[in-house]
Order: sequence, then structure tokens, then C-alpha cells
Amino acid sequence: MHDCRNPAADGGDGLVLQRRLIVTEARGGLAKDRAAHFRDRMKIHIRVLALLLLLAVAPAVAPAGAHNGEVAFAMPATGIMVDGDLSDWPTDGARYEIYRIEFGSALVGDNDFAGYFRTVWDPGAMALFVAVDIIDDDIQLAGAPIRSWRQMRGTFGRMGWRSREEAPDPPDLPDGCAIIVDVGDRGQPRRFSLDGDGVRSIFGSAGEDSVDASGVQSAQRLTQTGRQYEWRIELSAFLPTADEGAPVPVAPAAAIGFAVTAIDRDGDGSLSWVTWAPGIAGAGTREDGRADLVLRLDALSLRDVRGHAEWMDSLEVTVPQGVAVTSVESGAHWRAETDAGGGFALQLPPGAYSAVLEDPRLGRDRGETTFSVLAGEPPVDVVVMDRPLFRMSALTGQRRQRDASLPGGRLPAGKQRGVSWVGNRIIGRDELAPLVPVFVDWIVLTPFGWQADIHQPTLRAPTGEAGLWGESDRGVAITAALARERGIATLLKPHLWTGRGTWRGELAMTTEADWAEWFAQYERFIVHFARLAEDNGIEGLCIGAELSATLGREAEWRRVIERVRQVYGGWLVYAANWTNFEDVPFWDAVDYIGVQAYFPLAKEPTADVDLLVAGWQPWLDRIAAVAKRNNRRVLFTEIGYRTNTNAAVEPWLWEAQTEGGGDADGQRTQDALYQAFFRAAWSQPWVAGAYFWKWFPDHERAGGDGDVGFTPQRKPAQVTMTEWYRRALVLEGRDQGLPAVISGGE
Repeated sequence: MHDCRNPAADGGDGLVLQRRLIVTEARGGLAKDRAAHFRDRMKIHIRVLALLLLLAVAPAVAPAGAHNGEVAFAMPATGIMVDGDLSDWPTDGARYEIYRIEFGSALVGDNDFAGYFRTVWDPGAMALFVAVDIIDDDIQLAGAPIRSWRQMRGTFGRMGWRSREEAPDPPDLPDGCAIIVDVGDRGQPRRFSLDGDGVRSIFGSAGEDSVDASGVQSAQRLTQTGRQYEWRIELSAFLPTADEGAPVPVAPAAAIGFAVTAIDRDGDGSLSWVTWAPGIAGAGTREDGRADLVLRLDALSLRDVRGHAEWMDSLEVTVPQGVAVTSVESGAHWRAETDAGGGFALQLPPGAYSAVLEDPRLGRDRGETTFSVLAGEPPVDVVVMDRPLFRMSALTGQRRQRDASLPGGRLPAGKQRGVSWVGNRIIGRDELAPLVPVFVDWIVLTPFGWQADIHQPTLRAPTGEAGLWGESDRGVAITAALARERGIATLLKPHLWTGRGTWRGELAMTTEADWAEWFAQYERFIVHFARLAEDNGIEGLCIGAELSATLGREAEWRRVIERVRQVYGGWLVYAANWTNFEDVPFWDAVDYIGVQAYFPLAKEPTADVDLLVAGWQPWLDRIAAVAKRNNRRVLFTEIGYRTNTNAAVEPWLWEAQTEGGGDADGQRTQDALYQAFFRAAWSQPWVAGAYFWKWFPDHERAGGDGDVGFTPQRKPAQVTMTEWYRRALVLEGRDQGLPAVISGGE
């Protein structure tokens, strides 16, 4: 099952035709021999009605609602009985192929598995009908079907869903089929399944394992060539409700979230999880976005849309990788891949549309092009343009000349007023806006490498796209670019994540050979990010964080630092744990002394600011001595406090390691700790700045009442941080002869 290129069908320009099929073929045509079935498929390709390619290089970067680009249509119909016999279904409706192997074993020919679905709806009854027809030459009905979201998560784990590798010991699932329906923007998707010998299950996809089955009919039927499934779902039974408690109706011609999955188990023990829509969404979650099902009131008519994707930047030599198109009326979302010249093609129903580029070089903000498709008119020609925020050279390893206008190679004046940015998802300019009135002028970005065994050289460095979006190469580069637009600089601070129950500070090899190999691996890891920082004008780089047990290897560390200096022109810092900042032997080789400042400030819980200021004094004396001895200023590369009364006693503990918090007493303690830091440490001349852990992109939902975590967002601690950051900016402005009156703040 491969993409096909058909110059005759696409006008000879070589545009890629989508592999999935939307066909108008009478029921009963599935029971064919392999040769006839292959000939029919060739005919089907000529009748492809949607060129909706998924952008394979950039998963989970859809700008609008995290759609995955797959669209199906449901025509109006009545008179269908849900009995597993599909002979009463319309014979002229579109059919869609279920063919993507999300995980598990590869399929061996069409008789092993071939699946198609159809869908219609009854507008008067607000009922959705779905029929699935599957060819399967080895039907296995015995097994333990999935009955809950918790069980599904365990199944994903056993099937290797993160790596997409085939599981050596697949779970004992029977053959089955499921549809996923999401009828509201903020509703929870519902999974309706028929497994094995007619076992019915309905559950939600976000931990809701019990869903009322009223309003749902389903049936299963075995045939000579495979199996058939049928559902009738009253959409009103699963609609989100308005404030008055009544269901929010589904508007005609609206798009609802929809997916179809099938399980194919064979007697040899192989297991395949096959989907129509791409990504984990096809398996019942929303991590990779939702596919769309458009509920139509009229017959489907598709028109050709062709266009060209371009950059508004002549320095970017590779064309945009795709285009995303959204229907203004229904909200349905298509994706089309571009050819080598930037051309794309798809087919759309008449209506109004908006188009944006779909490419890993962009953030969430996209330049939008609007156009209309009219019935009976010539093909639409669209040009979609945008400006890249990230250059592909950082992924390909190519080197670029550093932009002379970007800072680097000199130490910033004043104090760095920083926060640790949480890079959990794609962002746009708006997510950074709340930092401006808080007078933040630096953020920390923290990508990760993984160390499975802290006593073996098992460092797994990222390939450029590992981790969450904001921790990937493109996420780091785009976030830094968007921050720079707001006058905010970036410290890139890669961390190592070690195995469960361990800490990177304990990472230590047991033989000289292992030490040599580990440092070779670490050098590759940190030089990768040094190159990324240099290519993208990132102002500062942290060469290591809390690697306490490695500090005795001074010669190795100096070699790493020398190698980083060869490829990166910005300033460097090492982030020492608060327990051993005095033991770092190479402070003279970096530009700042970095301290992860989780110092215990009291022996008992307290919110007394004076006591906490006193608790800082012995630590400040020791830090000042290190700064003086090495002639370096100090950055508190990480500092923060949980919203918990115990935060002054053991500030390094995670939220899950403590009880309580989030109440008024917890907020009072957190704020007192912020006040104590600023009163005790901030005015010290050797303090170069601080980065508070941590700041989430979705500011309006982050922190606030009830939050037990470290973030100061929407808490009294944010007000305190704002005031002190504002004072620092005022004082620096006076020193430079600038006006002292600064607007903004809380």
C-alpha cells in the first residue's frame, strides 16, 4: 500500500495522489480474487475524490484544532436497519479505506485484511450510521477485548505505540472494530467498539470508562470473506451541554470528530491495529488530532483546487512541505503535500476556505489565504505564502553564517529577569505576550537527552525532533525567534533525564572505558545544541545541569567546553546543583557560575519573610566567595517554590512527593519565599539574574487558586516577581540615562 503518482490523472505535473480511497462501488464487490481485486483498485485510483495528504515530516503541528487532515462525508439517508446486513445501505455512497498500520504486524496481502467504511446520517433524528466491511481470511473471535480507557493505554504500551515497533508479545485481543465520535469542540471523544464474538463496549478517551449506552445500536455479522459491523448513534445523547443543561445542537453541514479503527488478529499470533485516520487519534485519543466527518444536507460535489506554496524569504531554498485548508462553514480540515516545485492539488466541495502553510519551520501563527470554490466554475488556483521562523539547516546539519544583528559573544548588561519556559506544545506569539507585563527579558528552553542507566554509557541524544514540540530543534528555534520579537532573549539549557527512581546528579560510570565513552556521547549531545543555538542566534547556552558525580573529571569537561566554543559564539554557563556549586573545577572556563538554587531556608514550615531572609545569608556568603574566587557573576539558573507550606524546608521536592498545597497558606508561603529571595539576593552585585521554575504557555489556565505546583502564574508570587523585575529594569534604565517611568505590570 503505497502512494501513487499518476501524471495522466493529475494533468501530467506529477502531483502526489493520496493513497486512501473514496469510492462509489456497489456493496458486494469485496469478495473477489486477488487479480480482480487489484484491477478494481487501479480503477478506484482514477476515481479518487480527495487529495488530502498528511504532512509526514511534521506531526502534531496543525494550526487549527489539531486536526490531522483526513475528511469524510456523511450524506442524508433513512430506512437503514442496524442488523449487520449492509444490503439496505445506499449503493452510490462514498467508501473510505481503512489501511494505516498504526502499530503491530504488517499485513500480508488484501485477503489478510482489507477494510472500508461508509457513513450516512438522518438529520431529522440526529442519528449517525456507520458501516464497516472487512475482508479477513483468518477470523479470531477468542481473546480479551478492550473495555476501558485504562486497558487501552496498557494495550498501547504492550504494542509499542511510542516507537511504532512491532511488539514481541502482543496482547491477546480478538478481531474487532471501533469508531470514535467527538461531537463537540470540548467534548470527550466516545469509542464504540464491537470485538470478538459480539462484545460491545463504549467508553470515553480521557479516563471516562463508563458511558451510557442508550441511543446506541450496533450489530456484527460474519460473512464468507470476512466481517461486517454496523452502528446507529443518536448524536444528541453525546453532545456537550450548554449552561442551562440542554444539549448544544450539531449544526447542519458541521464537521464532527471521527475515526475508525480495526484489529486484525491471526492464528499465528500476529496482531495489527489498522486505522483510517493517521496518528494515535485513530486509536482513540486526541494526541495527534482529530479527523473530520462532515454532515451534509445535499449531494456531494467536489471541485479541483490547485495552487502553489511559497516562502516570503529568498534565503530558504526548500519549498514549504504542505498546505492546510479549512472550511469556513464546517470547520473540516484538509492537508495537501507539495511537490518539488511547491505545487499542490486537492478537491473540495463548493464553499469558502482559508489556507495556511503546513511546515515544521512555522509556529502556530500562520499567514492565512482565503478563497472560494464555486460550483460550475473553472478550477481554483491559490497561492499560499508565509515567512519561516526556523531554517531546515539546523535539522540537516548544514552550517549557516550567523546573523550579525543577533546578540552573542558578549555578556548581557544588567540582571537577567528570567523564567523557565515549559515547552510542551506548539506556540504562537500570543503565548509569549503575558511575559511582557511581568518584565521578563529572558527565558530558559530545556530540551532533553535520555540516560537509561546512570552507571552505563547509555546516553540517547535527540535526533532533532525527539521529545515534545517545544523541546525539539524546531520548537526551540521557533520559540526563541518568537521571544526575540518581544525583546526576550533565550538561554538554551539541555538536561539529561535518567531512569525512574534515579537523578542525573548520581550519574557516574564504573570504569575508565565507560567514562571515555560517556563523555564522547555527551559531547555529541551538547555540541548538537551548541550548533542549534549558533544557527538560530540563541543568546546563551548551558553546557550541563546538575551532573554532580561527573565534576571530578575536570579534563573531560574542559575538552567538552573547548569543543562547544569552537561551534558557538554566545556565552556559556554550567548549572551546578545547590549541594556542590563550590566543587566545580572549571568555573574559569565558562562565563557565568550557574546555581540550581533549591536551598533549604528553614527547618520548619514558615511564611515569615524575615526568617527566610535570614535563612539565605549563609548560602549567600558561600556563593559570594565562589564568585569572588573565580571572578564570575552568578546566575540562579533554576529557582522556584511549590505552592505548599513545606516549600521552605524541602524546596527541591516535586508536587507528587508532598501532600496538600494550593490553598491560601500555600500561596502565602510561595510568595514569602519569592520576597525573601529578592530581598536577600537580588541586589547583590555578583548576581547576574534568575530563572524561576516554571512558566506555562497557556497563561490563562496555568497556576491560580488550587494549583500546588511551582509556577507563580496568577498567584501572589507573580505580583512579587513583577514588582522586583520592574525595579531592576528601572534601575538599569537610570544607569543608562533612560527614562525611569515604565508602564505595564500587574
